[in-house]
Amino acid sequence: MKNTAEITNDGACVYLDSAIRPDRTVRISLLFANIFAFAIYGLIVYSVWGEGLPRLSLFAIYIFLPLFYAITLGRLTLWNLFGREFVIINTKSLSYRRNYGFFTTQLKVLPFKDLHYTIKERGQRSGVDSGTLQFAHHNEQGLSVNLFTTSVVLPIKRLQELTEQVRFIFALERISDPEYDVIHLN
Repeated sequence: MKNTAEITNDGACVYLDSAIRPDRTVRISLLFANIFAFAIYGLIVYSVWGEGLPRLSLFAIYIFLPLFYAITLGRLTLWNLFGREFVIINTKSLSYRRNYGFFTTQLKVLPFKDLHYTIKERGQRSGVDSGTLQFAHHNEQGLSVNLFTTSVVLPIKRLQELTEQVRFIFALERISDPEYDVIHLN
């Protein structure tokens, strides 16, 4: 898996645009899983065609099964073939959205007061140490709460670059804050 990530910084926000690039074996496995699912569905439809089943059974066959497929295997297939994750981090909020190729989720904004982040290692992928980045903040009671975890597994070096960029915008915020005390050394 050779997932990609583009990290940019405009001085106020850090932008992460990451994409999934699955191995050939994953793509082939998804192809066979989808063929199998469609074959099973085709057999079910063929076996009940013209049987005069009650409406509830027809609802289950023609509405529920395709909906179940779309939520499970269909979504997984789209994510692994076309998945992209966009994350925007500034000093007051973290925003993200996901693109599944055929549809994009709405931008979700997660405000915070203080941001903490850790790199969660996920092992080696293609001979490179890889992981995800987990963001947390403290709630009103002072408890640490998981805010967001990236979905795309990236090389640890890229995640470290991202944390450096986040530190940079927080350092800029402290310097430009009028309440920030500057100590002059003479």
